[in-house]
Amino acid sequence: MMLSAHIVTRTFFFGMLLLSSLPTFAQEQTQLLVGPFTEVGGGVIVAGTSIPVYALSPGCGTFANVGKTFSLGVGGYGAFPSLFSSKVGMAFRLGYATTSQQFRGDPVDPQRTFDSATSTLVTIDRAFLLDADFQSVSLDILFRYEWTKSFSFEAGPSFGYLLSSTFRQTDNVFGPGETRFDDGQGTHDMEGGISLSGRDYRLGGSLGFSYATPLNRSLVIVPTLRLQGDLLSPAKELSWSSLRASGSLALLFDFTPPPPPPLLPSDEPAPPPAPLIPDIVASIAIIGIDADGNESDVSQISTQEVLHRRQLPLLGWLFYPEGKSELPNRYRTDLNDNDESGEHEWSIIDAYHHLPQILIKRLKNRPESKLTLSGSASTEEPSTIVERRVESFRTLLSANGIRPDHVEVHNSTSTRSDERKSEGREENRRLEVGSEDSLLTAPLIVESIERDFSPPLIRVIPDFSSPAGVQDWEMRVTQNGNLMASYSREDEEGGVSPGFQWRIEQKRGDTSIAPIVASIKVTDSLGRTTVAYDTIPLILEKELATVDDDLEVHIDHVRRSSWLLGFGYDSDLLTEAQRKELERIMEFIEPEGLVTITGFTDRTGTEEHNLELSQRRAERVADWISDYLTRNGIDSVEIKATGAGMDTLYFDNALPEGRVLSRSVRVQIDLDIDERKTP
Repeated sequence: MMLSAHIVTRTFFFGMLLLSSLPTFAQEQTQLLVGPFTEVGGGVIVAGTSIPVYALSPGCGTFANVGKTFSLGVGGYGAFPSLFSSKVGMAFRLGYATTSQQFRGDPVDPQRTFDSATSTLVTIDRAFLLDADFQSVSLDILFRYEWTKSFSFEAGPSFGYLLSSTFRQTDNVFGPGETRFDDGQGTHDMEGGISLSGRDYRLGGSLGFSYATPLNRSLVIVPTLRLQGDLLSPAKELSWSSLRASGSLALLFDFTPPPPPPLLPSDEPAPPPAPLIPDIVASIAIIGIDADGNESDVSQISTQEVLHRRQLPLLGWLFYPEGKSELPNRYRTDLNDNDESGEHEWSIIDAYHHLPQILIKRLKNRPESKLTLSGSASTEEPSTIVERRVESFRTLLSANGIRPDHVEVHNSTSTRSDERKSEGREENRRLEVGSEDSLLTAPLIVESIERDFSPPLIRVIPDFSSPAGVQDWEMRVTQNGNLMASYSREDEEGGVSPGFQWRIEQKRGDTSIAPIVASIKVTDSLGRTTVAYDTIPLILEKELATVDDDLEVHIDHVRRSSWLLGFGYDSDLLTEAQRKELERIMEFIEPEGLVTITGFTDRTGTEEHNLELSQRRAERVADWISDYLTRNGIDSVEIKATGAGMDTLYFDNALPEGRVLSRSVRVQIDLDIDERKTP
């Protein structure tokens, strides 16, 4: 231990000596940045040769050639960004890290055990693990290139010393279920494994990409993405190398000394005062660009608004991981959710993942309504998991102000999925929510505003100069204090002209209160700053009628498309919610119309079976519509029913909710346009 401390001390002293001496080789007033950093990373390790599981019996299996690694580190960072030129310098990292590495191996001969729950022989999920844990200190010598004022990358060799290392080989049983060794343990140390000892030193390389953000004149925060590799194995007896990606955060202080004052001979007079330099000047102007690209002076920007409305059907099933009673993170329950995209950008799956949030809001607005809960579990789960899921969801509702007497628990009556496949087991781990109040589970109505601006584009033209030379500038377009666009000196270096053209976005901006403000801030080489502004009012000229986005208007006909979601597993029976949705859809039907019905299934099952099932679903809906038309005296309506089989285009079938949503029927109604009215 004393030897390790001695080596750490010598490494630290050598690093600090090198950092302190380097500025003498550089140009005068080389910038010096020094500070601490912290780092976390992970990656892969690759063995050079096969590693046997047992030292004396290699026939029992070998570890995989590829393993995994994870590390945590802290240390000090020093940089001379302009050591060799204005963009080329050097950096040094002196750090301490703790690292874990692991190889996994599978038995040569699978072992089986009798599963009393299913009365079958099942294969034991067994694996051998080789774990290496070590602590080390390292010194990275990096060449640094500053691409822009903020962005830079660095690369170089890495040298290190291992302070300590431990190696452990274990035999592990992970299942299925509660399967363990005879003594009830899931892990045994392997006494017959290879005896390993730690290497004293490390050798590798490092490549980093960083972005510097100044906090003030002397403090900079620098996040860095880094790719690091070790060429040497931590074990003397075996050969493996590692490659890992890491992220680090450094807090650097600028220790650049101020330039010394010029030395003047005592027998010479002081130099005359510098001549006065005229002030820096700047101005900015906003002009309009019409649809043909012509420029014009504008006194205001006018806009017309169109309100778009869509309906998104909701699926009343919530799915859980195996053995869990808490909702997965993909479900949103935060009532203060301020998603910038807003509801108007949601898809059907987005609305479904906000189902808990939507139900809580609706229950608060309809306190007389009651919500029913019923749970389901897969056969390998304990019988108590259903009750735990129900109680967990009731607790969520109660925490958001929903009284217990507004929630009822029922037995599940929905069709269960086939558990011979993992997809079926996933779908049976669910909680079903419903209500006799159809408005509580009705489709979600989402809205968005589309705006037509006149002029549609504006051009911001700046003009600035300084006899001392312009060092930096930044232009900003804001409204009501919110930043809408910005350009700077760095953008100009990247090829963007200081005079830029900007299209007013249709879904941003306050169209009734605040004007648009363009500003420019200019700084010259003497540190002098000036700011110029130009403003233009934004006026709401006319608000147009609401537009139904579920409706397509063509030259000679209109079309409405709607979805019936959530058919039961391998079922074509209509649910009560689907019948209510069909009644809403049929409000659009008229004589001489065309109804096209297309059935879909999820990805499970054979292609032939899915095609036949989707056809039955389409025909079931067609029969319901035919009866509806007869009851309401609507004739001369053509109905077409087609099965399309699997649907993986609209919903992700990797998720259980995506597969349930894919068990659907699309109802499309086409009506000829009557010149006497607009549908």
